[in-house]
Amino acid sequence: MNTDSTTYRQRQILLFATGAVMLTDPFLSIFRTDEMIAGVPVLVVALFSIWALLIVGVAWLMERGGPDPLRTPPPTDDYTG
Repeated sequence: MNTDSTTYRQRQILLFATGAVMLTDPFLSIFRTDEMIAGVPVLVVALFSIWALLIVGVAWLMERGGPDPLRTPPPTDDYTG
């Protein structure tokens, strides 16, 4: 694997892992209070904020682009066939 595809893959895994951790019950229990933000419970605001941030993260990752799967690798000089 070249470094572009490795970096892209690592970013995908990091985004998934971050989202998975942020949507677990232990993390969300931080936001379980009786407090309200503009009449909306803090937990609901936190859930929608995390969801929106994950969408922005995926959009950013897709816009940056990863390796082109249709690009052929450069020829190597060590072909012995």
